[in-house]
Amino acid sequence: MGKVRGSWHKVTSTWKRVDVFVLCLLAASGSWALKAPAILAEEAKDEQMVIREQKGLRFKLPADWPIEQRDGVLSPVPVEAYLSRKFSSVTSRLEAMERRIDGLEKRLRSTEQGIDGLKNNLASLSKQDEAKKE
Repeated sequence: MGKVRGSWHKVTSTWKRVDVFVLCLLAASGSWALKAPAILAEEAKDEQMVIREQKGLRFKLPADWPIEQRDGVLSPVPVEAYLSRKFSSVTSRLEAMERRIDGLEKRLRSTEQGIDGLKNNLASLSKQDEAKKE
């Protein structure tokens, strides 16, 4: 019986340590969770926010966010339209980079072929030189 109590005591004390560890982790993550919105807010402040006034209305928006009149109401462009414009500009930039990379790859292949040709010429010249020495 003594062994059973001793081992049970070890198990319960181990679980108590685990509970304390988990509580410490939760406390640490809780303090981070309280700081996270402030960090995100600071990142949002880094974005170029401007106040624009049109027809007596003031809008606080990123500098490149357009304002339009839709159905008789002057308002910022909906998020979907704004993000669509952003993604289309990113897509066009990526396509331009891909075209440039393709061109560079073609130039690299032609340069490598030229180097291989020069290596072959050098090898044949060195063979000719060795043949003349003999």
